[in-house]
Amino acid sequence: MEQLTEQEASFRQIGLEFRNLCDHLREELDEFTNVVRAIIIKRNDKITDLEREISQLKDALMKVTPKGRVGQSKSD
Repeated sequence: MEQLTEQEASFRQIGLEFRNLCDHLREELDEFTNVVRAIIIKRNDKITDLEREISQLKDALMKVTPKGRVGQSKSD
């Protein structure tokens, strides 16, 4: 087997450390992505809930206003 020079050994060590760092960063990125996904899902659920509430309020308002008009008196 050929003996590695000190410089080649150093480059191999740097390559190994770089690969380990990349693996660690990939894991961190995956974790961050999961957190962001959870936030987006929660936000979308809140938006859906708000849309449902708005729809229910519109329906209720349509039932109590004449001809569905809001803010107009009968003398207008």
